[in-house]
Amino acid sequence: MDRGKRAQRTPTYYYYANTDFWHYLYRENKPMMNHDVSISGGTKKMKYLLSGGYNWEKGMIKKSSDIFKKPISVPNFRLM
Repeated sequence: MDRGKRAQRTPTYYYYANTDFWHYLYRENKPMMNHDVSISGGTKKMKYLLSGGYNWEKGMIKKSSDIFKKPISVPNFRLM
């Protein structure tokens, strides 16, 4: 192999000094929603509590579809 071909394979390096990687990778804000509902009541012999909710949250990284969804339900019945 002669020196001319070896010089052609030298890797090229790029300089990223002025790139703001924080704003390139991450969102400025992190949107989220939280909804809660509860119903309670009863009689002398029975009491009940029904509670439910829903959480929705979007991730910090811009390039991924990182979305967190969580439904919540809590039933509670008590006989006396």
